[in-house]
Amino acid sequence: MLVIKQKSEVQAVPEVVVKAHEKMDTRQKIDRLGELKLVIDAVNPSVKEYDKLKKELTLEYKEEGDVDSELEVMGNAFKIVLGSRPNQRAVTDLYGLFEIVGEELFMKMVTVGLTELDKYVAKSEQEKILTWSRGNRSLKTVTSVVG
Repeated sequence: MLVIKQKSEVQAVPEVVVKAHEKMDTRQKIDRLGELKLVIDAVNPSVKEYDKLKKELTLEYKEEGDVDSELEVMGNAFKIVLGSRPNQRAVTDLYGLFEIVGEELFMKMVTVGLTELDKYVAKSEQEKILTWSRGNRSLKTVTSVVG
């Protein structure tokens, strides 16, 4: 039995037990998905706080120390190790790139984001240059017990 503690309530969930060599049937997959959703929902607030603190500390120590070395910072019970600052590159001259690689290779390399396309190209014009297809269905796990 899987026990999830959320805020002040405790919720017991029967755990779907499937041996590693057995394949799960559809019902077992759905039940396991529901169990995992409960676990994820229980830890999600902590993950969000962790990510927020990690981002804050990364920004706080961005300019500290040698950019090519790791930086260790101590807390009362834990320490963090910030990695060296990586080099970042960006193309700043698309016309220059075009001149260097030529039209054919440039056309293979270039990527146009759909958000940018929507800003500058009318929908009626987009129909001439885009293909449309359907993606996968979304899935929502409902964690109420069936019965």
